[in-house]
Amino acid sequence: MLNEMLVMTSQGYCCFLTRHSNIRPSISVLNPSVFPINFIFRFIKQTLFNMGLFSSSSTPKRQAPAPVQSFTITQHSMMGRQSLIHDTRSPPGAPPILSVQLHQMSRPNIELYLGAGAISNPPDGSPPRTCATIDIATFGSSGRGQVRGKAIEISRASMFGGEYAVTAAGVGSLTWEPTGWGSHSWQLCDSTDTVVASARCEGFTMREMVLDMYAPGDEFYTDVLLISLLTVMRLAEKRRRKRRTAAM
Repeated sequence: MLNEMLVMTSQGYCCFLTRHSNIRPSISVLNPSVFPINFIFRFIKQTLFNMGLFSSSSTPKRQAPAPVQSFTITQHSMMGRQSLIHDTRSPPGAPPILSVQLHQMSRPNIELYLGAGAISNPPDGSPPRTCATIDIATFGSSGRGQVRGKAIEISRASMFGGEYAVTAAGVGSLTWEPTGWGSHSWQLCDSTDTVVASARCEGFTMREMVLDMYAPGDEFYTDVLLISLLTVMRLAEKRRRKRRTAAM
């Protein structure tokens, strides 16, 4: 068995640390004048960019202020198909303000319900009310649906990057950008590259996500942010599965 690790010395030399089974490790040193370190860093950066793991945008983002409102999205079922959404300011035990139902095969693929409609009917026995739905494209990386009766579309913002553009009436130009490995943290930027929202997974099991909003908005705006975040996470996961399958 052969294992190699790319390391860098304190003098700036690039080394390949090679270990063979039952053989002492050997080190091959590459002179930076022959094999520039900057080339390696550019190669790694471009590889991660092509994988969609990091944002391709090099434009500095405006520093986000303290959030004006935050929500927690907590998985309710073991398979993660149902989630409950609470305002972080709500007292413990408070009912959810929204809930989510995910469907792998049937459409719509993502449903956002008022209250706990994704897991139970309202107390008065009336049918649960949806406030947003999304259909994920079978082929491609996009989702289309509605938020409170108005059309919304989420699609790849570029061919190679991991950003997703959000198109909905009255919210302007919004783009979700990954800010870390996988789909565990995101930031939402407007047309001026100002961060208007961010999302991150919390907890050891990653079963809870926190959405921070840095600009006030009405219920429609909040629903747009929530349903678009859920969609880009689904699209990013779909893209990773496709890449893993292609690599096998």
